[in-house]
Amino acid sequence: MYAQAIIGTFKSQGPQYVINIYRWFKSALYDAPYRLWLDIELERILIERHLSDLEDLEKEDIKIN
Repeated sequence: MYAQAIIGTFKSQGPQYVINIYRWFKSALYDAPYRLWLDIELERILIERHLSDLEDLEKEDIKIN
């Protein structure tokens, strides 16, 4: 009975299982590393902006003194 239920489930839901497994692998192998790379790039940009702002403040401070 269980074997018949398993076979019936795979017949009716098999394509959806394949799609879900594909999406899971794509997410794990492509989307997650890409998202990590984007987060690192955003953090680098924030650091560069912060350093640029500090340089601008130092230049203004030198002009004032």
